[in-house]
Amino acid sequence: MWAVYVMDVWADNGADEWTLLRDQDMKIQLPCNDRHFALGTPCIVEMLRCGEQLPFLTPEASARGPVDSIDLQAQFIRLASLRKQALR
Repeated sequence: MWAVYVMDVWADNGADEWTLLRDQDMKIQLPCNDRHFALGTPCIVEMLRCGEQLPFLTPEASARGPVDSIDLQAQFIRLASLRKQALR
């Protein structure tokens, strides 16, 4: 899903008619780091907006905050989102 989002953002030129996805519609976490993915370890990662987490997390889990800092792939997704906002 994030690959589709990034391709959509890079095709964007600032006009809403050219985009298929809106940032508000992205209701999933950013990609976890490769170590957790390879080991199949569940982890809490922020969503597209900084500090935002999945709404169904228990209060205990969300009180701890994100388990891992976001990795390079997630940083690139946020950078693409900032580019989209700058074009607006």
